[in-house]
Amino acid sequence: MIFADLVAGEAIFLDANTLVYHFSQHVAFGSACSALLRRIERGEVTAYTSSHVLSEVCHKLMTLEACAVNNWVPAGVANRLKRHPAAVQQLVHFQQAMSRIPQSGIQVLPLSLLQIVAGAALSRQLGLLTNDSLIVAVMQANGLTKLARLAAEFSTITLVVSNMRPATRLPRGIGNPADRGCVSQQGDHHDSRRGCRNGLARAG
Repeated sequence: MIFADLVAGEAIFLDANTLVYHFSQHVAFGSACSALLRRIERGEVTAYTSSHVLSEVCHKLMTLEACAVNNWVPAGVANRLKRHPAAVQQLVHFQQAMSRIPQSGIQVLPLSLLQIVAGAALSRQLGLLTNDSLIVAVMQANGLTKLARLAAEFSTITLVVSNMRPATRLPRGIGNPADRGCVSQQGDHHDSRRGCRNGLARAG
């Protein structure tokens, strides 16, 4: 399923790339992401993200703007900004983008300590990096099953909505008792470890 296939009334979780491509007007993916954001603003699609995803969006937009303004290469830009705080103070577009989030219609979910603990368990179980495992944990805790993300499949890169289903139970006492891992339902059936990794490998 691609973004355009979403029907009115559906609920999705937005990963960082969807918002970064919208705000940065990415040549290949910006148009599709902006079209999705317009549908969210009109209330056709209910969209959620989390506080940790927005932190990632803010950082990415800051580094993209720094590269554009200063003609820097992307490699090492974060460390470069740390050494030159005045360069950060000259950036404006990343802040303007973040200030538009409250008016976008996107509902921002908080990240709790229990979800962080659950995410760490998911990282070990499924081989996910921290930000990706936190997306799984937040989606589980809020009953969300559709993730808008960037995917590389069959040697092509596209924007898709992955349908996620329960797969792996967390250890007792971690997170919500109903929490599970999740896997992508796209294509052929996958076992739980492989499927969840495929479903979220490019979520951030």
